Amino acid sequence: ERDPALGRALRANTDALRRVADGALWAGQAHDVIFRSANIVAAAGHYTHAMEQFGTLARQAAQRLGPDHRDTLRARLERAEMWAMSGHPLVAADELRQVVGDTARVCGRDDADTLRARHSLAHARALAEDVPGALVEFEQVLCDFQRELGDEAPETLGARSFLALWWGAAGDTAGAITALEQLVADREELLGRDHPELFWARHNLAAYRGRSGDTAGAVSAYEDLFADRERVLGPDHTDTLANRAEHAYWLRESGRNTEALFALERLVVDMERVLGTCHIELFGVQRSLAWCWEEAGDTAGSVLAHRQQLDDVRGAFGPDHAQTAEAAVTLTHALIGRGRELRDGSRTPPSDPERRTAMPEETSQPRPARLEQALACFNEARGLTDPEESPGVYGIILHDIADTYRDAHDLKEAVEHFRQAVSYKQQADNPSDLATTMTALANTLVAMGERTEAREVLEQLAAEVPKIGDTERRAAVLHNMALTYEELGRMGVERAYADAVSACRAVLALIDGASDPGWYASVLKDMGDVYDAQDMLPQAHAAYEEAVRYTRRIESTSTSLITVLIALGRTSRRLGKREGETTVSGDGAAVNGARFAAAPSQPRGASPDALSDAAPTPDAPPPDAPAPGDDES
Repeated sequence: ERDPALGRALRANTDALRRVADGALWAGQAHDVIFRSANIVAAAGHYTHAMEQFGTLARQAAQRLGPDHRDTLRARLERAEMWAMSGHPLVAADELRQVVGDTARVCGRDDADTLRARHSLAHARALAEDVPGALVEFEQVLCDFQRELGDEAPETLGARSFLALWWGAAGDTAGAITALEQLVADREELLGRDHPELFWARHNLAAYRGRSGDTAGAVSAYEDLFADRERVLGPDHTDTLANRAEHAYWLRESGRNTEALFALERLVVDMERVLGTCHIELFGVQRSLAWCWEEAGDTAGSVLAHRQQLDDVRGAFGPDHAQTAEAAVTLTHALIGRGRELRDGSRTPPSDPERRTAMPEETSQPRPARLEQALACFNEARGLTDPEESPGVYGIILHDIADTYRDAHDLKEAVEHFRQAVSYKQQADNPSDLATTMTALANTLVAMGERTEAREVLEQLAAEVPKIGDTERRAAVLHNMALTYEELGRMGVERAYADAVSACRAVLALIDGASDPGWYASVLKDMGDVYDAQDMLPQAHAAYEEAVRYTRRIESTSTSLITVLIALGRTSRRLGKREGETTVSGDGAAVNGARFAAAPSQPRGASPDALSDAAPTPDAPPPDAPAPGDDES
């Protein structure tokens, strides 16, 4: 089954044999060649076709041998396993429960066939994400295999391997490594150094060492294993080819991307020669090669590779195969990355996607070619994504489309797509990413002069903020809200300035001025700007004064310190001019719960400052959370 050419010949011979001597193949039991033909189809990754063959075998066995014959039960077991392998583990688990019950009734609970069916059921449960329940079943089946078949039986050793792998999948990497190390030792003692099953134990052990962080060790282990597999099995054996694929993967994970790229390119050529162009293992290697191209900076080439692979997989396995769905997902992510590269490359300079100031609408102007190409990428990704199954991803794509329209100054289209993105992201459990889109929507509405809706969006966003688990991200969202409220205040929206101050105070309560004085100073400066816009000069002065104090704690602060000092100086001058006062009256102003003494103003008659009273351009807000899509993986 591991020799593709031999497998094709055997399948053709079996088909010919069944045409001329089908009855003889069912004399008392099903001849093993009948099952072998379907197994070869499964080994090539054609799980749906194999499932159909096993279903046919199950019906024929029931008619010729009876529903309780072991071969009938075996065919049903194999068919259920194909459901799991084709991406339908829940269906597989339901069928396997029936097979387990029938096999236990016919053969007994401790029969080897019953234990094998229970093992397959545990695997299906694990694939269906019931890993805790599956681990319990794996452990029980292993104990039963040891009791009934002995420690050295292939089934027992296989059960140990599966249990170790699912321990690792559940997060117990150290436990998986320990179990696999013992399995390697036992298989070497029982089977010898050159047995293929020992090679697979070493293969899995190398992978988990890589996952534990020892990527260099994984690379070295696969190099040693490749030498043994090539010597024993030959360079074209599927296990040897699989070894090369894993070696290339860990080269990439260890930062040796160029070496991985060359290794994968050579491997694809060899796999196409040996396995043909429609083998499931080849598709996985082609996907890895596309990722390497993307990491090397060739996003356009990566998209082309992923798109070609989706066409190939769909042609080989059909639209409903798990491999087809996986290929569509990887193409979607590649398209999103390429679209962002095209869109962001047209920005000069790059800016915060949440706070980017939209330009006046110019819908009559043609969009730049790069933005048109970006929209094409995003719309293709949108067409590949099911909004019902993946509302979060669908919302991310809509956000990217809206961002692109905003860059093209088409604010009406941008707002419409931001609204749609919000509606889909509300169906996903990711309040941080939802906040990203709601902030962008509010800012675009402000740019369009839609004050009422912008205020409504901010009020809805305020209800989402407490759901954001990360404190720093929550503070960043509140800071952006404060800046948007300030814009609404300048547009005359009632109480917008007060909401801006409240948001700034909430940010100051969440961040630590000692560990991040730059951000703390930036929020104080923004609060001072809000007070200044309302002509609340004592409060503005106190905020600016505190901002200066925190800004001085930052290394290389010349530009930001100058900005805050100018704001403080202008406020001091205006305080001095107010109604001819020579000092600031009152007890000062409170900022974030602390009261600060008001600074003295310039005496009456002092020469006016050469600078105008126009407020300086505020500093940009601190770096915000990741761009849309970074929170959902």
